[in-house]
Amino acid sequence: MPKCATTSPSPKIPLDQLDPATTPVLDIPEGGAYLGLDRNRAYRAAKAGHLPTVQVSERRWVVPTAALLRMLTGGAA
Repeated sequence: MPKCATTSPSPKIPLDQLDPATTPVLDIPEGGAYLGLDRNRAYRAAKAGHLPTVQVSERRWVVPTAALLRMLTGGAA
């Protein structure tokens, strides 16, 4: 049986329009989309500490937009 081809998800907001002042946090799948990760890989990256996250309640974790931008720009943001 052939493998199914998967495509990288596209973020809802283009990277050049991503502003921490208007969008302070992203959910984990959306944050992972900026790295080209699908939903499952985004959660694995968050759990492993490769995707910056903050716990906001007992079961909810989010990706701070400012930390993600610093990660993507090499600390220039």
